[in-house]
Amino acid sequence: MEKLNDPKSILAHLQQLLQQIKRLGTFTYSESNAFALTLLNRKRQELEDHLVKVVPEVAPPIQQIHQSRTMKAILLCYHPVQRKLKAIDRSLETYYRDGLAGLQKEVEALIALITSPILKIQVS
Repeated sequence: MEKLNDPKSILAHLQQLLQQIKRLGTFTYSESNAFALTLLNRKRQELEDHLVKVVPEVAPPIQQIHQSRTMKAILLCYHPVQRKLKAIDRSLETYYRDGLAGLQKEVEALIALITSPILKIQVS
């Protein structure tokens, strides 16, 4: 991912990421879709890292946005060991759906978080 130094550019990438998450949500579980979900989550993490460098004051609220169950669901729906387990309390499809929903919610919260500061930057 190119170096992002502009909050507006980061916002545009977050909005694009949200659309990709919604599109992935239209597909049923498959190993390749679970892998795509992990890649989208990695992209979210990279965008957050860039955002914290550009607008350091968003770091504490970003930490509050994350739900540990989202990361757990994403890891469980794709983790190779999970496929080998016979006694699973939930299906991989459920973990996939939970991971998608959680990631979408987190990206929407990030967009809402940085929209206000960006609007202030645009007015200045």
